[in-house]
Amino acid sequence: MTIADSSSRTGDGSKATPFLFAWVVSVIATCGSLFFSEIMHFEPCKLCWLQRICMYPLTVILGYAAFKEDRKYAQTAYPLSIVGFGVVLYHYGRWHKSAVFLSFPS
Repeated sequence: MTIADSSSRTGDGSKATPFLFAWVVSVIATCGSLFFSEIMHFEPCKLCWLQRICMYPLTVILGYAAFKEDRKYAQTAYPLSIVGFGVVLYHYGRWHKSAVFLSFPS
């Protein structure tokens, strides 16, 4: 059974559901980062700024894709997600002093 089969059995059949979920995640991440920097006054590091550069546009892109229920709008989110995930892996490795990431400059 594919995902399309399961959504048609529920009667919903909405194409926006994955984009709606991704949009909610991006809104929570955006609000969380703004809360910590603007309200709690935590100053983000350079890698945090790179993560934010990849994350903030996803809120608009995925929200629009969910609203229009069209996959072609969400395709622009893939490069941002992949680059952001790469920054997260590098940032996590540097923070936890992983031997693999210590050889790279920060």
